[in-house]
Amino acid sequence: MQEYDQHLAAVNSLTFIDNNRRFVSTSDDKSIRVWDWDIPVVIKYIADPAMHAVPSATIHPSGKWWLGQSLDNQIVVYGAGEKFRINAKKAFRGHSVAGYSCQIGASPDGRFIMSGDASGKLFFWDWKTTKVLK
Repeated sequence: MQEYDQHLAAVNSLTFIDNNRRFVSTSDDKSIRVWDWDIPVVIKYIADPAMHAVPSATIHPSGKWWLGQSLDNQIVVYGAGEKFRINAKKAFRGHSVAGYSCQIGASPDGRFIMSGDASGKLFFWDWKTTKVLK
């Protein structure tokens, strides 16, 4: 049994990346941690005082990115390769999650990103332009 115990608050999501060799954990402690499978040591720690909690995450169908539903009403995108950096050009805005853990989805071809919001609406964005479609 392995114990991955570095977060300081409730763990919200686990998302496998890099062909299931690694996984990303998000937490109410407003941090993101990347782990190698079967090794309970953090390989990447992402935190910033201005960062909000990310209660939900998913992998993009290309496998190159993972998306997180940030509680500052945007979907943030991070690399799923070796560097795990935020992609500042890819931020999906326009919806309001207001403290809810709304799931994120992507079309099978990766062209569209979708998410619910706190008022019961469903939003669709274009992956390339990050603009709201509907």
